[in-house]
Amino acid sequence: MVLFGEVVNDPLMDAKYIDHILHSTQEGLAVLNYYHHNKTLNNHMRLKLSSVIINYELQSDFNKRLTSRQFINMAKAIVALFPGEQEEVYYTPYKKDVHGNKCLAKGKLWDKYFNSRRKLKSYGLIERGQRRRPVRKTTDPPSNSTALVPSISSASTLQPVDTLAAFKENHNHSATNPNSSFLQQSCCYWFCSDWTDVSITERHVRNFVGVRGFPTELELEATSPGSPSSEAAHQEQGLTLPDEVLDVVESQAVRSRLQAAVRDSTDGKAVLLYYNTHACLNNKMRQRLAKVIIDNEIKDDPSRVISHRAFQALAHAVADLFPPEKSESYFTPYCRNRSGKTFNAKGKLIDRYKNMRKSLRACGLIKSKHPMPPRQAPKEDISLFSGTGAEHVRWLTKFVEPWDVVEDYWRITSGQRLEYLDKDPNLTADGYLDLFPALKEPEGHKLIDIDFATKYPEARNALFDNWDNFTDKILNFAQNKFNSDLKFQLIITDAALDVFVEDATARRVTAFHLLSFLMTKYQTCRTSSGAPWRPSREEVKNGLLLLAPSREEMHDALEKRRLAYQDVNLPLTPIPIIVGALGDPTASCLVHYKGVEYQLPSPLAAIDLCFKMFHVLRLDFSPETLYAWLFVSKYVYQIREASSTNYIPVTTLATDLRV
Repeated sequence: MVLFGEVVNDPLMDAKYIDHILHSTQEGLAVLNYYHHNKTLNNHMRLKLSSVIINYELQSDFNKRLTSRQFINMAKAIVALFPGEQEEVYYTPYKKDVHGNKCLAKGKLWDKYFNSRRKLKSYGLIERGQRRRPVRKTTDPPSNSTALVPSISSASTLQPVDTLAAFKENHNHSATNPNSSFLQQSCCYWFCSDWTDVSITERHVRNFVGVRGFPTELELEATSPGSPSSEAAHQEQGLTLPDEVLDVVESQAVRSRLQAAVRDSTDGKAVLLYYNTHACLNNKMRQRLAKVIIDNEIKDDPSRVISHRAFQALAHAVADLFPPEKSESYFTPYCRNRSGKTFNAKGKLIDRYKNMRKSLRACGLIKSKHPMPPRQAPKEDISLFSGTGAEHVRWLTKFVEPWDVVEDYWRITSGQRLEYLDKDPNLTADGYLDLFPALKEPEGHKLIDIDFATKYPEARNALFDNWDNFTDKILNFAQNKFNSDLKFQLIITDAALDVFVEDATARRVTAFHLLSFLMTKYQTCRTSSGAPWRPSREEVKNGLLLLAPSREEMHDALEKRRLAYQDVNLPLTPIPIIVGALGDPTASCLVHYKGVEYQLPSPLAAIDLCFKMFHVLRLDFSPETLYAWLFVSKYVYQIREASSTNYIPVTTLATDLRV
């Protein structure tokens, strides 16, 4: 690559080179299009312009050093390409003022370069304090100064390097030194006679040995769309492939395309390095991975519309290549919940895609389109007092004893009542409790358990069977985060939670409380005055499970909760309560819902009943507890309804906990 000012000190030639860089990326095209329509650049576009140029300069060699002369020539080239821009905005060199004080270099190009090197150091792609000397030029520069991007000529003689031996040596060193960077160790250089150096990174080394499921280049070619094994080749030969085979071929093509995108970008290599080091991805790396994938998908056509099937294929490819990542974190399709409320598609991939299209639309590169409204499924009519069991249903609407008869009739009519409750949008939970008064009796929680067992027979005892295992994982994760994250430490301390508690009952309750604080992003709603409601840490903790030293304090807390929900126009939901000291065998365990109170034998039984009431009575989770209950529903009870929706914080926590 020609360094600015080394061969040709001509702003017009450098401007053509920058124009070539901008035309090679979607962000660069957005900058050009914005300037074409506005005849100027705003601050956002100047930052984007600097980012495109610096990223392009560093993509072939992460440790590339740019001199002050090169930055000056870049700034001049930008002014030549975008009349009206000022050189000082992009680069001002180091100097001393009239008093002898040092003025450090600054400008958008320099800031981007400095920040990029800092990130690359943090990823381990370049070593801290490393200063690689430039390759000595063995011959004079080529006389043809008009070439913007010189390439290796056919007459160039390569000095071969034993890359396999180098890889094995560095691989053995990596095994003994886990802190060393695989990408940095496995880099080698080939030199050609026309003074151009070509960096051969880990992408070439993987031709010999695959790393973490990433196939070699030969395997990539075998599964690429243009290979003889692809669908197109079979069609040319007059062969017809079944749908199952076509799906496999398509998934392999998507996987190969994703692998190539990750390997050929700076962000992708950073993601690979982090994954190879930690065997997992954090949220920041997941966002970088989504950026790499979407940028690659629309690089040839910014107006391309990516279908939901393509998003699902990409999400599954990510989960396949980066275990234990979950595809739901990257894409969840449009769906409806139990109450018929619609949820748009979500996930890191589609979020990045929408934001990118929004940016391109603002720059004028694509035109806005109005989506078609979703189709609504026809509603079915069903009667509660017809068919078999109608007489038992009528009896249950009138009598609450004898209790053994109530339970028998309740089991007989369970399927009929649940179907009616699910399909009648006018029947609320309050109306259902009024229709069947036995639910308000002290033993009414047994009827809730019967209906839940009818609806989800395999999940009836899931909490009692699985929660101890989840408790260990949640507390271990919280303890590690508590020791390494000062902000999280302050939050947990302010919420009066002890992540190092040893009592078995206290550990189960603390782990349940921690679910809300490990997923700190909450659903938002507005108060009666129109202001956004952000629940306090006390409201988050008490909304999930209320700890009250006495009955009086319990009623005060419930009244405070009722007023808060009334202010934001939210319906009250069931809540588990512990009255007394946590871990005290004499403490009372309750579930409270709009005046109905059930007594349970343990805190875990109270949590279990509360969860079952949400599902049986078709209630929506409250905003401050939504993610915690969704996590319990999906990963503890293993309830994965077609109408349920996924949220990114939930799947992200599940990935972090390795569940």
